[in-house]
Amino acid sequence: MRGRVLNTANEVLVQFFLVVRPLTVNMKNNQPVSNRSKKLDRGVNILSTTDRDGVISYVNSDFVAASEFDRSELIGEHHNVVRHPDMPSLAFKMFWEALQHHQPWKGIIKNRCKGGDHYWVDAYVTPIIINDEMVAAQSVRVPPDVEDVKRAEAVYQRINSGRTPSFLKRPRDAAPR
Repeated sequence: MRGRVLNTANEVLVQFFLVVRPLTVNMKNNQPVSNRSKKLDRGVNILSTTDRDGVISYVNSDFVAASEFDRSELIGEHHNVVRHPDMPSLAFKMFWEALQHHQPWKGIIKNRCKGGDHYWVDAYVTPIIINDEMVAAQSVRVPPDVEDVKRAEAVYQRINSGRTPSFLKRPRDAAPR
C-alpha cells in the first residue's frame, strides 16, 4: 500500500483506517464550540510547520486568518490548539503513525476557530526527514470539496458514536477499491 496514490475520498478514508490498531490517545478537547461553519475562500492555502512533537514553528497568514488566532498564540503551541472536538482521536492516531513511518498523510479535517466556529480543510502533511529521522512536518491545507466534507462528517460521527462504517470493516490487508 505504501506509496500508492489514492484517487477518491472513499479510497483515502479506507486507506486511512485499514491499519487501525488499539491505542489510547489523549486528545485536547477545545471548547467552546458554536456549530457555526466558516467557509474558506477557494484561493486559501494554509501552511504550517511543526517539530516532531507537533509544536508549531511556522504559520502563514492564511492559517492566522482561518483560525482567528494571533500568530503569537500559535507559534510554540501544539498544533492541536485548533483541533475541533468532533474530530475522532483515531484520525490523529493514524496521522501520527503515518508521519512516524516517514509517509505523508492526507485527510479532511474539521478545525476549531479561536471563538468556537469551525472550518474544514483538505490537508496534506509531509514528514521532514533528516538522516532517516522525522524532525518536523509540513502541512498544506486547502478548502475541501463539499461532498468530501459530507462524507468525512458522516464517517467521523459514526466513529465517535462507536459504530464502524461498513466500508471500514474489510480485512486490514485488503486493498481499497
